[in-house]
Order: sequence, then structure tokens, then C-alpha cells
Amino acid sequence: MEAKNLTGLLRGYDNHAKCGLVWIPHVVAYRCRTCGISPCMSICRDCFKRGNHTDHDFNMFLSLAGGACDCGDTSVMKAEGFCSDHGINNCQNKSPVPDDLMVVAEAMMPRLLLRLLLHFRDNNAKNHNSTVYSRTAKYCDDYCSMLMEFNNMGELMRRVMTKALIDEQTYRKLVEPPFPQNSYGNFLEYGRRKYEEAVRLFPSPEPPDEYKHLPALGQTIVHKTLLEEFIFWTFKYEFPQNIVCFLLNMLPDQDYKEHLTRTFVMHYCRIPSVLEMSNDPDTLSNRVVHMSVQLFSNESLALKMVEELSLLHVMIISLKQMMSKILIANTLHDPARNFHYVIDCAKRVMKDHCYWPLASDFNNVLSHESVALVFLKDDNLIDMWFQFLSMLQGMNVNIRETGSHVEFEPSSYYAAFSCELEASAYPMWSIISHLKDPSHAPLAKKIMLFCVNYLQDWLDAVNFYQHPKFNKVRNGELLKVAKDYSVFVVSGGAVPSIVSLSAASLSGRLHLSGCEEDGNVAERHSPISGTAAEADDAPTEGSG
Repeated sequence: MEAKNLTGLLRGYDNHAKCGLVWIPHVVAYRCRTCGISPCMSICRDCFKRGNHTDHDFNMFLSLAGGACDCGDTSVMKAEGFCSDHGINNCQNKSPVPDDLMVVAEAMMPRLLLRLLLHFRDNNAKNHNSTVYSRTAKYCDDYCSMLMEFNNMGELMRRVMTKALIDEQTYRKLVEPPFPQNSYGNFLEYGRRKYEEAVRLFPSPEPPDEYKHLPALGQTIVHKTLLEEFIFWTFKYEFPQNIVCFLLNMLPDQDYKEHLTRTFVMHYCRIPSVLEMSNDPDTLSNRVVHMSVQLFSNESLALKMVEELSLLHVMIISLKQMMSKILIANTLHDPARNFHYVIDCAKRVMKDHCYWPLASDFNNVLSHESVALVFLKDDNLIDMWFQFLSMLQGMNVNIRETGSHVEFEPSSYYAAFSCELEASAYPMWSIISHLKDPSHAPLAKKIMLFCVNYLQDWLDAVNFYQHPKFNKVRNGELLKVAKDYSVFVVSGGAVPSIVSLSAASLSGRLHLSGCEEDGNVAERHSPISGTAAEADDAPTEGSG
């Protein structure tokens, strides 16, 4: 049977409810805030045109990282926004599928997937080499296109593919010994040794001792399915565009989507190492987010990963460990008496925005109220988050030049501003957006208390209590913990009891020694003055 005839036959039995169209970067897509449940929701042009979005709050945007169409997915957008071709209410009741229709596909598909896996095993380089990885991925472009064409045949073929990818028994039969005693068996054995070497040499996280028991922070990787090993090679080969699109094309299968999300989270802590080693972190960042945004935009699935795999812990620890490698001594006030450490904005991690995928994913999951409340109820998570914010507190100290003319201004200010906005301000606004109910007042008070405690620690670290006068020559442009506190106070109107019960008493805990004699001085120099909130811009919408 010719391919086009098989495609027509299979689509005759197709009952798919979701679009799932995957697009690469720099493609125009649509986002409707009236229909969207998740702020990251996006739909393709055809689904937007076929849907009814009259008088809706929508926009057309250029997708910089790539994406996938959410039309038909009730976990991401409202049913009234679905086009005429998608949605559970628009699925027609087709005739029963013949028992023997997919027999050949079920026999061949595991072997077709294995061939791609063996390609990655065979071409693995012992030493990290982005050029070799890119070339290896390029060689299998046509093969990946063929697999995606199979997926596009409809729900029946997609189900055959996803079953082969997530079935543990299939994986064992394909890649575990004994192997046949011939040249093919020797090739399989060679590939197995290359795979084991790649797993052994792949960078492992070094989580704090109290979190080493978490499954997603383990130092060893054990793969039980084809999908799990494919994700490993996706990380190893720096997220090749063709493999990312191939894996995302099957997301309309809900069981596969959960397996993919779980596997992605289990490898997540290795993203910082991949970004740090890459020759092109900007492109890599977009490809990471291309995948992660599709997985974490589903609130119920994101919450499940938080509860079962400690996703929030994994994200914060990964972000914190990436930044811990680039700390330098802070030089505010008297550098000799200052024992505070801040991020070095001149490092590659900052200048190339290597942290951006981690910050973007954290903002994505915090956009879900249920996940944000888990974060606010866990003192350990909040404490780790403020440990990270303390690294930003007073970073990028500017020293006024009083001698020779500065010919070229340093670019570190942009790196500092971007990091403060993406990794600090956006999460803060996400948290505030969920504190609308009076029952959330204790949670708001708790996070304000953390602000105060870390502000006190910072004032101690910079030796401010002993020497409260500010150095006019040295200026740290970003006092992030102070901004967070002031914004929570100013935004307390959303929960009226917050300000009345908390703000005054918590502010009183900050004893600015040496500033009491002159109230005006204290008002001008206090890090919790209202001007901090006024200076902090509200978040703006980013492109998808």
C-alpha cells in the first residue's frame, strides 16, 4: 500500500481532539488571553482562523523559541476557544478499527526507533564537542522527518509510536544482552559500551546533603525505556531541533506527555551543565524552553511533578548552584569589612543569559496558583529562594570614576538588569498575583518575614550597622530583597489584613543603628523605603 493511501486510511479512523502542531523558532503564532488558562498558551494560525475569537484579548507574535499548538487541550485553554476541527465535542464517532490494521506498524516501529537511538550511541564523542553534536544531529534530519510523517498519519500511528517509546519490556528486548553472534550483535555491544561511557561521563549534580535523596537530584541515571534514553541524548547533544520537534509532535497522547514530562524532570538538574558547556547557549536556551514550556503549562501535570518529583526544589537548587559558581566578594561600603558575596555580572553565565531557561521554567510553574501555594507553604523552599536572591542583592557595584575619562562603558549593567527582571522580579509578581484571598494573609506575612530576616543578614554582612553612612563613590544598583519587601507592602491592598497586621511590626524589626538620630537620614537611606517599590517595574508580557 502506498504511503498516501495508508495515510488516508488511518485518518479515516482518527479521533484526535488536540492539534499539537509543532513549529520551530521564528514562526508567527497567536495567543488569546480570553481563552487561555495558562499564560504560555499559544495556537497555530489555522486553528486561530477557524476559531471564534471576536472581541477577545489576543495578539499575534513571533515565536522566538518555537512552540506547539494548544487547540483542543482543556488543561491549557478554554473549550470555547477551540477551532471547529478540535476539542472533545467535535470528535466524530468513527467505525471500529480492524484488529490487523496496525500489526505491521507495531512490529516495525520499535526497530525504526532503535535505529535512531543507535545513531546517537555510535556517534557519541568522549570529549564534549558542540560541533560534533550538531553534525551528528544534522545527519538524521531526513530520518526524523520520516518519523514525524508517521506521527502525522493520525492517532492510530501515534499510539503505536508512543507505546514503543514508553514500554519497558520493548526497551529491554532491543538494547540489553544477550546479543546475536554476528556483526549486528557486535554493533549492538559496541553501542552499549558507548552509551554506558556517555552516561558515566555526563556531568552529575551536587545537591545539598539534605536533598540528595530526591530522585530527580540523583547522581546516577538509569534508563528503562526508549523515551528515557532519547531524552538523555537530547540533553547530551544540546537539544537538536529535529529531535525536540520529533518528541513534541506526540504530545497529544496524554499518557506519553506525562512520561515525557517525568523523564524531563528526572534529567532537569543537568541543564545548567549543558548550558555552561555549550558554544551557543542562546540557541540552546530557546530549544530547552521550546520543550519545557509545553510540559509545564499544564497545571495539573506541573503540580503532579512538584508533589512526586519535588520539581520546585530541583529548579531552585539548579538555579542556585549555577550562580554559586560565579560569586565574588561584594565591595559596597568598606570592602575590607564586607563579607557578602554577589554574582559576578562579567561572567559568561550572566552575559550569555545561561540562567534564562531555568528562570523561565520557574516563572511558568509559579503562574499556576496551586504550585505557587505549595511554594509559599514550604519554609525550606522560601529559604532557598532567598538564599538565591541574596546573591543578587547589591550586585554589579558601580564605582564613580573621578580621574581619567572612561572611553567604553561596561556592559555588565545590562546583564544585571536582565537577571534581576527575569530571575527575581517576575517570580515576585507571579506570587503576588495569587495572594488575593484574605486566607492567604499568613502566607504573605511569612514571606515578608523572610524578606526582613534576609535584609538584616545583608545589613550585617555589608557592615552597615557599624558604619551606616553610604559611600558616594560605590553604588550597588540592585537591592532586590529590599524591593521585594517594599512591593509586598505596597501590594498588600489585595489582602487588606496583610499591611495592618504585618508591615508595621516587621519593619520595626529592622533596627538601623546610627540612623535614629536623624529621621530624615533614616528615611532617605532605609532599604525598605517606598521608593524601592516605585522603582521596580511591573512585569511586561514576553513573546512566546
